[in-house]
Amino acid sequence: MQDTRHRTLDTATPFSRAAAIKAGMTDDQLHRDHQQLLHGWWLARDVEVTPELLRRTALEASPSGSFLSHHSAAAQLGAVVPPAGEVHVATTTTARLDISTIHWHRFKRSPELTRVRGLLCTTPSETFIDLGWLLTVVDLVVFADSLARHEPDLLPRFRARAQRSIGRGAVRARAAAELVRSDVESPYETRLRLLVVLAGLPEPEVNHEVRDCDGRVIYRLDLAYGEHLLAFEYDGRHHIRREEQWEHDLRRRERLEAMGWRILVFVSADLHAGAGRTVERMRAAVVAAGLDPGRPSAAWRRHIG
Repeated sequence: MQDTRHRTLDTATPFSRAAAIKAGMTDDQLHRDHQQLLHGWWLARDVEVTPELLRRTALEASPSGSFLSHHSAAAQLGAVVPPAGEVHVATTTTARLDISTIHWHRFKRSPELTRVRGLLCTTPSETFIDLGWLLTVVDLVVFADSLARHEPDLLPRFRARAQRSIGRGAVRARAAAELVRSDVESPYETRLRLLVVLAGLPEPEVNHEVRDCDGRVIYRLDLAYGEHLLAFEYDGRHHIRREEQWEHDLRRRERLEAMGWRILVFVSADLHAGAGRTVERMRAAVVAAGLDPGRPSAAWRRHIG
């Protein structure tokens, strides 16, 4: 009888200890054949634990009406955010969980919510505001850029929501909202653009299209001053690359230079410890291209490096 009850429990999906005991499983069986996801919640040992599965389990363990917020909502939305060691869950009631791997939040009012792959979470604009007091300006813009790339209509929503905000991080969110752009293809492209802007240089166009004589798009440049044929590009493949990819990049660079373009390429180190030298390189290139470099600013030092 006990084994029959045990077989009715689907251990390939998260289940509580209470459900396991009810199905006839002993604590020895629970610990021997299963892995613990959260306090009191288990899963068969051979099932891969993904971040989304952890978020799903956290909501399952939470009181009715709970939703994902902050970093966890951002991850569920598909945005780029710094990793968080806990699952962020929120509610508008006084109920809460005492589980160390769940970061619990209580909202005074009900925020705008959406459902993504079955999980309830705060909307992109609400999540943007919630992260305003947890992330830097740069990380906030990276978060928003990563979503606006696929949904450009989010840009005015981020700005409108930031203007209405009066809580913690509101000033930071408003500053970040003005820096968000659509069509940015990677977090490091965002960081490179912000270094340009925060250094006081004129803002380049994002993903500038280079066309041939027939008007067909032949290249896209990360950041460019099109009329002045100057571009800044981020190369995330600065490790060993395949020979054919290396040859392709060389041919692309040669063709662009033959068209009169000057291309400055940057790697990760140029946006961290080498940010000061990067600003100098960019400013010199802007001047050489005949652009007004603007008034130098050291604002980038507060956010990048």
